[in-house]
Amino acid sequence: MIEGGLCFYPGQIRYHLDLTTLSPVELIFPSHEAHFELQPVIESVRLLPNTLCQQLDAQHGFMNRQLVEFDEGIYSEFCQNLSQKQGSD
Repeated sequence: MIEGGLCFYPGQIRYHLDLTTLSPVELIFPSHEAHFELQPVIESVRLLPNTLCQQLDAQHGFMNRQLVEFDEGIYSEFCQNLSQKQGSD
């Protein structure tokens, strides 16, 4: 069984708002999406059990070094937080 998930810019979730997760999941959204309204999606998934949502002041792609939208500060912060979580398990 999966213990939990961390999902960045999970835009495709908008097609599956009727599904719920059995394990805890954290969804990290960008400040906006070019192809759909983000706020209704966040408002819907925020109500689901086992689901935490964050919306960052960053563009889609902020965790991908290959993209111009990459944000070194956010990337480093998430990597550090993940390392600390792993060390405490």
